[in-house]
Amino acid sequence: MRKFRFLIAIVFLLLAAAPLPARSDFDAGMAAYERGEFETAMTEWLPLAEAGDTKAQYRVGRLHSHGEGVVQNYTTAAHWYERAANKGHIRALFNLGHIFWHGNGLPRNQTKAITWFRKAAVLGDAKAQNHMGTAYSEGLGVEQNEETSVYWFYRSATQGNVNAQGSLSYHYMYGRGVKEDRVKGYMWFTLWLREPTWRTYVSYPFMIQRTQSDQRREAKRLASEWRPVVEK
Repeated sequence: MRKFRFLIAIVFLLLAAAPLPARSDFDAGMAAYERGEFETAMTEWLPLAEAGDTKAQYRVGRLHSHGEGVVQNYTTAAHWYERAANKGHIRALFNLGHIFWHGNGLPRNQTKAITWFRKAAVLGDAKAQNHMGTAYSEGLGVEQNEETSVYWFYRSATQGNVNAQGSLSYHYMYGRGVKEDRVKGYMWFTLWLREPTWRTYVSYPFMIQRTQSDQRREAKRLASEWRPVVEK
């Protein structure tokens, strides 16, 4: 019994003397990054990334993608993003899709981009969902399908993505992939107006032309009551 207690004491002593967990190194990297010390951040994160830490892999990929503390290299960024993406890291999934979608440093491949966007979208990423909506609406990397496009735009728009809200307003207003509903169309357009772009202003006359004043009043009322619902 005494021998057993002695062994337990030794175990506790060894644990107490063990190095701090990798999390402290990751946090040190974040602190350095926020100070703009990108090379220090890389020094903290790279060993963790090589050891398989998903968050560190994403961060190392991001440093290479943005050219922060290193020479910008999308191929290296894609390598680290993919390692993190394969473990379900949502932002890595989206960023990897973004690289292939635009052909940043790698051959443009919308089919590959869709593979990664879809995984991020399924997990609830609003930006990826918006990209999926665009892909299906325009037939980019997938077969064109307006109903599927509306499905993805709706999931993204309900989370507050203004680009998806603008696209969804168009689909409802013109009955593309969904039953025409001009009140809903103008409601989503009203939400889109909260963060306008040149597309918003170009669309404005057409939205006015296709609605009556009472429809716009109801749409604005619905928009005032609307709240985003973030997927978990």
